Amino acid sequence: MRRTKTQVARAIVLFAKKNSFLIHPAIGYDYFVQNWLLLNACACAPERKHCPCPESIMEVSEKGRCKCGLYWKNLDCWLASDPTQPNKDIMQEASSGH
Repeated sequence: MRRTKTQVARAIVLFAKKNSFLIHPAIGYDYFVQNWLLLNACACAPERKHCPCPESIMEVSEKGRCKCGLYWKNLDCWLASDPTQPNKDIMQEASSGH
């Protein structure tokens, strides 16, 4: 059975709270919910069929954010990604490790 928008959004928010993660401060969770519902998978990792995915815990711990950029370790990690640069794609893996 497919989850509803509300169910996916609730799961994302509760997962962030449980793990003390920051949800992307500029985009929020709605963008990620819409992508997941459209694809029935993570937009950046189609092999990941769950959102939130368990891999995100390790990614946030190691890199400061998950692969798709939904979850961040904290605001400092997000700011270090330099989101103000117009030519920087925030949805790509950060080469700096954040």
